[in-house]
Amino acid sequence: IQGVRSSLTDISELRRVEIALKESEASVQSIFRAAPVGIGLVAERVLLKVNDTVCTMLGYSPDELIGRDARILYPTNDDYDYVGSEKYGQIRKSGTGSVETRWKTKDGSIIDILLSSTPLVPGDLSYGVTFTALDITERKRAEQALRKEHDLVARISATSPVGIVQLDDSGNIVFANQRAGQILETDPGDLRQRKYNSPEWRITDFDGAPFRDEKLAFSKVKQTRKPVYDVRHAIEKNDGARILLSINGAPLLRPDGLFEGAVMTIEDITRRHEIEQELQKTERLESLSILAGGIAHDFNNLLGGMYGYMDMALEYGEPNPEVREYLEKAMRSYQRAKDLTQQLLTFSKGGMPIKKTGSFQQVAKDAISLALSGSNVRCVYAVDDGLWPVDMDEGQISQVVNNLIINARHAMPQGGTIEAGFYNRIIQTEDGMPVDEGKYVEMKIKDHGIGISDEHLERIFDPFFTTKQQGSGLGLATSFSIIKRHGGHIAVESELGSGTEFSVYLPAVESEYTFQDEDVATVETGTGRILLMDDETAIKEMALEMLERLGYTVTVCSDGEEALRLYSGAFELGEPYDCVILDLTVPGGLGGRETVTRLIQMDPSVKTIASSGYSEDPVMAEPHKYGFKGIIAKPYLLKKMSAVIRDVLNQAR
Repeated sequence: IQGVRSSLTDISELRRVEIALKESEASVQSIFRAAPVGIGLVAERVLLKVNDTVCTMLGYSPDELIGRDARILYPTNDDYDYVGSEKYGQIRKSGTGSVETRWKTKDGSIIDILLSSTPLVPGDLSYGVTFTALDITERKRAEQALRKEHDLVARISATSPVGIVQLDDSGNIVFANQRAGQILETDPGDLRQRKYNSPEWRITDFDGAPFRDEKLAFSKVKQTRKPVYDVRHAIEKNDGARILLSINGAPLLRPDGLFEGAVMTIEDITRRHEIEQELQKTERLESLSILAGGIAHDFNNLLGGMYGYMDMALEYGEPNPEVREYLEKAMRSYQRAKDLTQQLLTFSKGGMPIKKTGSFQQVAKDAISLALSGSNVRCVYAVDDGLWPVDMDEGQISQVVNNLIINARHAMPQGGTIEAGFYNRIIQTEDGMPVDEGKYVEMKIKDHGIGISDEHLERIFDPFFTTKQQGSGLGLATSFSIIKRHGGHIAVESELGSGTEFSVYLPAVESEYTFQDEDVATVETGTGRILLMDDETAIKEMALEMLERLGYTVTVCSDGEEALRLYSGAFELGEPYDCVILDLTVPGGLGGRETVTRLIQMDPSVKTIASSGYSEDPVMAEPHKYGFKGIIAKPYLLKKMSAVIRDVLNQAR
């Protein structure tokens, strides 16, 4: 009985072991089937077992893989042997290890695999090797894309025309590209050891005032966690050099939103700022053009009427010597008033130059000689051989030179020497000057006077800015406008106690064009019918008396439409006017340029004269190009009027 009981106990224990083994095998099989990674068994290069994940990865059924040579999984034998991998040798020896390789799917696609293996029986490969396979194709693609992105960022950083700087959350520079080093004149490696507000740089605004730390781009980005754009300040180095910067910045944030640094772009805008200042200076001048032009035009017309009457009084009145002297003084006073209106007109829209080809040097020398007459200042000259000619309005250029020389005289009240140089220059884009490329003639006017402070130097070309008690503030503003309208440039350098040097550039020319304006010695009378169009009553009345004094029959009108009606009526009667004088500018009405075109359509042989108080129109420079036979400038002078009409009437039809 005891033996039977013992046997029954042994059998029961065996059953429990069998049940436990079956349960364990079932668990292993369950894990094998459900594992998210591929699992398999291989012995002597033969696939003995694979799970569903391996089949899904490769597109095979289990029957298509089990019993096949394991090399079916690989694109080539080289891939199977992990050629070039040091790990392969270790795996072949021990059966244990991991390596990245490639598998080929049933449809021929290639996938990247992270393959790990271990012997079924430790230390004995004859029982086979189990392996796990993880599809890392997407991870590899992401890594490649990330590498490409990093390469792209590195290339952009290396070739960027702006500086790129990365800072940590404390403002320490952790990266700087080559351009940042060039802008800040510091090796990029050295920049990585500094803070954004390094004491080696004195940070100021563009005017030199200290720049508060909270206004800096990094401080704003750190405070707001938002990008900032075009934060402008200057860096003044220990050697005194100043760099003007424009900075953009963006925050670097952790996933939890905490600030961990910033990326900044740095652009050197020193030269751009200079150009912007030039443009602002020009805009300030142009902002006054309408007001100045309107006032000067009206004032010039009023003065023109007075001047014409005084001129006729001197010519026909035969006054006694005392009265003649008074009239001549009045005309000289008028001339000074006319000079003031001319300065206003020059930097308004009515100051276009009437050019002719000539010698910059000769015009300047004549103006310098006149400006220094009777003073204790002398001028020495330096002139390039073969100085190129320029196209210029000699009167306006003389005015520029006169303004510069008067300023130089005032800067040297105890007397001294002014240096005037004239040089041929070829200007290119890289010279950074606000003019077109080409040939120029440069005039330098240098004094050795008191100099100009930096504060005043920035404003000397502003209209109405002056440091003189009796100055109008128009001299240099007018000079700036004149040179700009000539297609040139004027610049200035000065140092307190050492003097000032102005540089004036005018475009050189190769073709020749001349505009004749000869003085007239005598009054010549004539006969004929003249139609005069002018919108200003005072000018119209004075011109009517002047023309009648010269012997002509005159009809007057106020605008182009009226002139066309009068001429059309006379033309239809077969009695056209012998000459038509047309004012170029008629506010709110038909001006001379438009009127002459319609007159020529009506009568191709019509003889017309353009009239203007100032040269707001290129007609005054090239009248024949616009259909006029001649021009006459206001204010009208009796001798000049008689000569112009005589010349036009003498032209053959």
